[in-house]
Amino acid sequence: MEPETHCPHCGEALTGDAIQGLCAICLARSTAGRLDDLLNLADHPALDGLAPAVPGFVLHQALGIGGMGQVYEATEIASGLSVAVKILSPRWTSDEEAAARFRAEAEALRQLEHPGIVRLHSTGLTEDGRLFIAMELVTGCDLGRLLRAEKLDPSRACDIFLKVCAALQHAHGCGIVHRDLKPSNILIGRDGTVKLADFGLARHLSDDSGSHVIGNLTETRDTFGTPYYIAPEALRGRQKDTPAADIYAAGVLLYHLLTGSPPLGNYTPLSQAAGLPRSVDAPLAAALQADPAKRSATVAGLIRGVEATQRRQSWRRRKLIGLGTAATLLLTAAAWTFGWLAGRPAPPPPPPVFTNPTLATNALPWTNSLGMKFVPAGGPNLLFCVHETRRRDFEGFSLADQAPLPEWRVPAQKTRRRLENVQTLTSTGWQDGRTSWKDPGFAQTPEDPATGIAQLDAEIFCTWLTVVETREGRLKNAAYYRLPTAEEWSLAAGASLPTENCAGPEARIDPWPASWPVLDGNDNFPRTSPAGSFPPLPNGLYDMGGNVTEWTSSIAVRNLAGPPAAGTYFHNGPSWATGVAQQITAGYRRSARRLKATVENGFRCVLDLNPPPPPDAPLE
Repeated sequence: MEPETHCPHCGEALTGDAIQGLCAICLARSTAGRLDDLLNLADHPALDGLAPAVPGFVLHQALGIGGMGQVYEATEIASGLSVAVKILSPRWTSDEEAAARFRAEAEALRQLEHPGIVRLHSTGLTEDGRLFIAMELVTGCDLGRLLRAEKLDPSRACDIFLKVCAALQHAHGCGIVHRDLKPSNILIGRDGTVKLADFGLARHLSDDSGSHVIGNLTETRDTFGTPYYIAPEALRGRQKDTPAADIYAAGVLLYHLLTGSPPLGNYTPLSQAAGLPRSVDAPLAAALQADPAKRSATVAGLIRGVEATQRRQSWRRRKLIGLGTAATLLLTAAAWTFGWLAGRPAPPPPPPVFTNPTLATNALPWTNSLGMKFVPAGGPNLLFCVHETRRRDFEGFSLADQAPLPEWRVPAQKTRRRLENVQTLTSTGWQDGRTSWKDPGFAQTPEDPATGIAQLDAEIFCTWLTVVETREGRLKNAAYYRLPTAEEWSLAAGASLPTENCAGPEARIDPWPASWPVLDGNDNFPRTSPAGSFPPLPNGLYDMGGNVTEWTSSIAVRNLAGPPAAGTYFHNGPSWATGVAQQITAGYRRSARRLKATVENGFRCVLDLNPPPPPDAPLE
């Protein structure tokens, strides 16, 4: 590969004294202000000597140090839980902006609840008045150290990347931009877990209070040594922070994971550099566009490219999974044998403690066993799921529902249509086809809404989820899941809807009927989009103005044991196939038979906290 002759960020010609492949101006921007931090660290070589007393915790060994503070492994005295405690450095304690950034990191973690993001445990002050954050402890190392130690095989690299993307999508769905995605901020556990960490530079998209000033103060210090992950617009400081900067960094991460080094300038295509299918090149190029307006709007394209790579490598992954399963069985058998010989059987785990859904607010949603979040909306004692039911939510139900007659099904529900009998889109309109929710005829990610769902199957999903979570003790006091009524849906949507993922010019890909209208605006999603790809309504609900039409119910009762109600049902809201502006309203609804489904139909659950009606109550 020929040496680069231009700066990868600003495009300026490089001279012979260029460092790290950057021009002098970009290098200076990435390292400005770091010298004083380095001098300060040199004054304190013994990290353990800096540890203050933290009320309620016992600090152990130091895990790391940075310009803003130190991180220690610690044990909470009351619970015995092992955590990581991050403590603000003494030199920054009196700095209001630095303290505000430290608090902002805790606030960002408080809003995020995802298996791929470190969990916040608590916050407070040390005995000498310094701020601290207690977080989930990940035993292992950061991704930067892992990449320096070894070159990852493609299957492991893809697995790490998809987990990071899932965490990033969740943060963007909550309106939070990470702004500092890089290997050192991704934690890899010894058990294979992947956690996105360090939200110290994170910013909420709706926050115009000036938090960006804190970012301008500290971002150059935190990006020292990782200039390749900074989006060009962020390096130049000319644009407001948006998810586009995270998407650029995700593209760099994908290339780095699969090749061992970040892409530089006119980089070699990933398919050539790593011996992978060419299908991964186009989504990566879209993510690395220098102009944020031309860049991918979400990481969905990168996810699809990686999934194509995984299909190519599936034979190797199956072999590794088989070996891993065998090793796990051997270790489990050995552990039980050792316990039996020692006469010390493992104590039973403590009963789980679940959050009360009645405490849910729009700012702090309640989360169920599938990771679905719920907020108050649509009526008293009613919680709406903030997103449409995703493919990953529906997958568990689909597997469980393959039993001959599971307990959440009743004889009257044997009339449900087969899951694969779904109408698909053709050049002449909706036609009977052999598509299904698993394969609707276009690419989807696990975060995209499940589509091609009949109304009766949506109701059975709600019954299944009620049975499962009532049995485990998560749901109490007769709370139950159901579909919202059409009136509840309209009330939750509010007076007006924004135009989101609907049919614009991007929808005119085969198949698409020539006579069908489209809107003027392009939303970059020709079919479905990952849930939460657009800003939420004020009450926290996403995708009410597009993506899939959502089934509703004309009756709101818990017991589905009776015969299916006759007549028509409604699905509310527009979908990716809606090309008429008048149909993008909170009150617009279309009628359909409950056993009929197309690949634009999905649904959204509500959690009803009201007492169920008595058995002899008439159906409305």
